[in-house]
Amino acid sequence: MTREECIATIATKTGMSRDDWADYLQLPFPAQQATARTYQNAAWVRDRNVLSDVLSVLGTFLSVGGTVAGDVTGVASAIVALKAL
Repeated sequence: MTREECIATIATKTGMSRDDWADYLQLPFPAQQATARTYQNAAWVRDRNVLSDVLSVLGTFLSVGGTVAGDVTGVASAIVALKAL
């Protein structure tokens, strides 16, 4: 999956814009973590199926998927969180 396909897919699933996700993917790791924490109460995070789909797509960018998994679920180990879904 290309970066553009990834962005389009997660934008559709989350209701966030493509620009929001493109900006997120450009952030340095600490900023990604801080931003992902702001998503904790988002509807797409609370829906386990949507969250799983989003993390699966983001898994193509493992560090990004792991960041989102760890920070939106509050799990210390992002890799464990990603594999658990």
